[in-house]
Amino acid sequence: MGYQEWMISLGMGGMFLSAFLAGTVIPFNSEIVLMALVAAGLDAFWLLVLATLGNSIGGTTTYYLGIAAGRKRPDEQLGGRKGRAVELVSKWGVPLAALGWLPIWGNVFLFVLGWTGAGAWSVMVLMTAGKLARYVVLLALAGAL
Repeated sequence: MGYQEWMISLGMGGMFLSAFLAGTVIPFNSEIVLMALVAAGLDAFWLLVLATLGNSIGGTTTYYLGIAAGRKRPDEQLGGRKGRAVELVSKWGVPLAALGWLPIWGNVFLFVLGWTGAGAWSVMVLMTAGKLARYVVLLALAGAL
């Protein structure tokens, strides 16, 4: 039994756990678990709540890892070695948190927002809204909402 099958076998708890892992820097796909649990007949509303909550807590973890990294290695120490994500965050700022649901880039944005000291409440609100919207669209496409 693979990880995703194991998460599916856990039902609602597996939804929360898979969404949490997917929201961190750990590569995981909560959408497969969500769709499998919807197909198995679990309540779409509670799946939406648990997926959004788990994924947002995972994203918050990534954001706070960025804060910790920023304290250890402040931006000034990087000199001319700024990456593309830092440039995007410098240009677009906190609204990038709404894209925290994107594969790979979403976690990078959240990490860099933490690293650069972006306001936690603004990041959390926009990140959660983006993650919620993504799950709503998936459930609507599946005919569950």
